[in-house]
This record gives sequence, structure tokens and C-alpha cells, in this order.
Amino acid sequence: MSIMDEFAGITEAKSALPGVLTRLESGSVDHVFVMRNNKPAAVLSAVDEYQHLRSLSALREHLEDAQMIHEAIRADDGVRHNLDDALADSQERT
Repeated sequence: MSIMDEFAGITEAKSALPGVLTRLESGSVDHVFVMRNNKPAAVLSAVDEYQHLRSLSALREHLEDAQMIHEAIRADDGVRHNLDDALADSQERT
């Protein structure tokens, strides 16, 4: 699957919006970069593509959480402290 992108100036994107939306919905283009002063200002994509990107972002967050948990488990020395001991240690230090 190849990615097809289009580039359009703001005026062009505004006047051609119905056609841009049709191309996005049909899949003939994947993204339309809207340019301002020859620099990308926004990206238009189909709703399915947006939802896919959101799912990937959520998955990445879950993987980062899993990695953090895995690292904490690997570093666990097995020593546990109860709240009373922690409070007593804190009061001794002050």
C-alpha cells in the first residue's frame, strides 16, 4: 500500500474542499497538507485514518505503561514497607 499525499494552499483547499473530501473518502489520497506561506499548516485525512492514528497512539501509550511496569518488576528487590514504618521514618528525619 503506497501513501498518496496532496499539497494545497489555503485558498485552493478552501475552494476545492468538496473535491478534497471526495478524494480523501475514496482513498485516492491519504492526506492533504494545507500549506500557509509554503509551510505545512494542517493535514486533512479521512475519519477512518484519523481513528486509526488515535488507536495507534493509545496502543503506544499502553506499551509504554507495560514497559514501565516491566522495568519496575525487574528492579523490585522484594522489600516492602508499611505506612506506619514510612511515617515513623519520616518523623525521625525531621
